[in-house]
Amino acid sequence: DHPRLKPADMRAYTLSRWLEAHPKWGQSTRSTRGSDVKIWSAFLDREGYLDGDRLRSARMPGAKKRDAADPAELLKLEAAITDQAFLDFYRVCYDTGCRPGEAASLEAQNLNLKKSTAIVSGKRGLRVIGLTPRAMRVLERLSEVYPQGPLLRTTRGALWTAYTLSVRFKKWCDVAGVQPITAYHLRHDLYRRWHAAGIS
Repeated sequence: DHPRLKPADMRAYTLSRWLEAHPKWGQSTRSTRGSDVKIWSAFLDREGYLDGDRLRSARMPGAKKRDAADPAELLKLEAAITDQAFLDFYRVCYDTGCRPGEAASLEAQNLNLKKSTAIVSGKRGLRVIGLTPRAMRVLERLSEVYPQGPLLRTTRGALWTAYTLSVRFKKWCDVAGVQPITAYHLRHDLYRRWHAAGIS
C-alpha cells in the first residue's frame, strides 16, 4: 500500500489511515494486522534500525468480543449434524472446552483412559484436559481407526483446518436454523455449564 514510504517517515496516523483504507477488514482483523505492524516497528527500534519506535502511540481497534451462544442452539445444532466426523469433533470440543487447534492435536498416544484425561498441544505448550465419558468413547473408537497421528479427522481422513471447520459450522448452522456458531462458542459455553453446576 505504501511502496515508497520509508520506516523513518512513519507516524501513528500512517498506521490508522492504512487500516481505515481497508473497510472490508473486520474489527478483529484490523486489530491483529495493526498489532503486527506495531510489533515490527518496535523491532526496528530495538535493533537500532530506527532511532525510535514510530508507531508506539498508535491506537489499535480492540478485537471484537464474541457474544455467547444460546445454549439451546448449541444443542439444536448438535442434533442436526449427520456428518459423523464433524459430530465427533463437535462433541469433543463441547465436552472438554478444547480450543479447535487443541482438539485437532489429540492423538491416541496422549490418551489416558484410566484417568479420563488427555494431553493436548495448547497455546502455551502441552496441557492436560479432562474427558467426559462421551468424549472418551469418541476418542477410544477413533484411536482404533487412527493409532498414529491426529484422531479427529474429516470423513475423508484429512486433518481439520480452520477453513474446513468454518465451512462445516456454517453448513450445519444453516441446516439447524441457528445463529452462527463457532468452535470457540463450545469452549466458552463450558465455563457457563461449570459455573451453573457449582464448579470453580
